[in-house]
Amino acid sequence: MRCELRPATPGDVPAINAIERGAFPCPWPEYAFYRELENDLSTLKVLTVDGEVVGYYDLWVCANEAHLLNVAVADRERRRGYGTKLMEDVIAEAKHSRCVRIVLEVRPGNEAAIKIYEKLGFKKVTHRLRYYSDGEDADVMVKSLREP
Repeated sequence: MRCELRPATPGDVPAINAIERGAFPCPWPEYAFYRELENDLSTLKVLTVDGEVVGYYDLWVCANEAHLLNVAVADRERRRGYGTKLMEDVIAEAKHSRCVRIVLEVRPGNEAAIKIYEKLGFKKVTHRLRYYSDGEDADVMVKSLREP
């Protein structure tokens, strides 16, 4: 089994979109991922296993802050450590870009994701009412990348 994290290409977008649709109640439209590939703020990466895309993330870096827009693993590939692998790469990417923190939003009921985030040092800092397009709230979590 060969596992690889690499920058996404336009050819990866259909697989990213399929994962997105399986992971989120309000998925992004496919064209949004093509736009992200052209966005200078965005780092869109895929995780492949034996050449098949099984996960992805989209990270924006603006000034000295990283904002994780999306991270997801295919339904059939969950609980294999791929979410942690993606998040470790998010952290490495943010550090490489000299960010002082990473910010993300998560649905309060997404316990599996919250568990990964907390394990990697993210802390809940606030709550946003009706953040998602379906009206659900979001918790905002932050990981500081500065040494105390």
